[in-house]
Amino acid sequence: MENPGQKEIQPMPPRSRLVLNRSPGLPERGKIKIGMKGEERKSAKGAPYKLPTKLDHFLVTTLDRGTDGNFLLDKQIHDKLGADPKSIPVTLLWNDIAMNVQSRYASFSGATVWCSGDGEQADRQKGDGPEREMVACPCKRLDSDYTGTDKCKINGVLSVLIEGAGGVGGIWKFRTTSFNTVDGLVGSMSFIKSITSGVLAGIPLNLTINPKNVLTPAGAATTIYVVGLEYAGTMEELREVGYQRALTQSKSDVRMADIEKEARGLLGAPEQEAAAVFPGEDTEDVAAEFYPGARDGLLAGSRSDDATRALEGQNGQADTEAPPEPEQGAEAPETNPIGAGHAPVIATDMEAATRADSIFDMALERGETMQAAWDGTVKEIYDNCADRAEQKVIGALCQFYKALEAQAKAAKK
Repeated sequence: MENPGQKEIQPMPPRSRLVLNRSPGLPERGKIKIGMKGEERKSAKGAPYKLPTKLDHFLVTTLDRGTDGNFLLDKQIHDKLGADPKSIPVTLLWNDIAMNVQSRYASFSGATVWCSGDGEQADRQKGDGPEREMVACPCKRLDSDYTGTDKCKINGVLSVLIEGAGGVGGIWKFRTTSFNTVDGLVGSMSFIKSITSGVLAGIPLNLTINPKNVLTPAGAATTIYVVGLEYAGTMEELREVGYQRALTQSKSDVRMADIEKEARGLLGAPEQEAAAVFPGEDTEDVAAEFYPGARDGLLAGSRSDDATRALEGQNGQADTEAPPEPEQGAEAPETNPIGAGHAPVIATDMEAATRADSIFDMALERGETMQAAWDGTVKEIYDNCADRAEQKVIGALCQFYKALEAQAKAAKK
């Protein structure tokens, strides 16, 4: 007999046996890279850093590091691929393009993601504190001719399986900040899906690297390397492979859409990923390799205010004499007031000097001469700068980078 005053106990709904609010991910077995840490340099604040070096071939690495800070080569895989492979046999895990490659826009301050957006809105650090705010995306920092140290770049991460590597359940990741590569990877996957009637997972593909001649914002010709996905056979063969994959799934009553739906719930949908550094990645690694200009947190407006003190002579007054314009082939203008081998300090409000610093730095990384950087852009910045003290800093920057250039040439001999 039921007790009228007793509440009816409702059965609890079935609950997941997994801990909530976690972001599981496929274990990363290694990395696929087209760059590495190279020669050690000194930043504008005097801190050591390794200059990123771009390659014309792939490196497949483990997750262990060597004494030089680079990830160790996966010798077992390179025994099969060769020393300098320009193609890697891979397969994708999903039919959904957004689950194979994730992308964000990002600007770094040191090893911190200062701003990260999806092309419509961005999550940005507010002031110098921990608070963040939503802003419109993109902004001027994404423009090709923007030269500030807070330059925004696209960040793409592709996850693949390497054929013949052995083992199932782990993935290799390839990260890039190249618009050409991100657009090419997404475009290739879209095209392949149109031929295979939507199938991407399990299709045997090749990850390739190819040179491309482009012009820099300053108008100089340079070579970049673009990574893409290709199918080695004909369109008819690709169509047949896709058909066979779809047929196999239908016979085993496997619905890829259901598998991907469950995977999104467990792994976290890409569209919900707010950070430019994806799960399992190290922000310091990303900043060091892809954002060398952001080292030491040198965002425009975040440098030391000691420029005047650094430029003061014995009488305590800043020298306001402007450096002479360099002639073709001549040495850099002005004497570095801080001393040989040391970068001049750039004050917070020195926007022209900050731009000049970034231009010289990028030119050095691309192997261009400092004279070309001066003639191409910096001279115009110098001429249009009304502040004589800031002009002197630009001249000192020119001398500093000319010294780095000379050291790099001497090291190659």
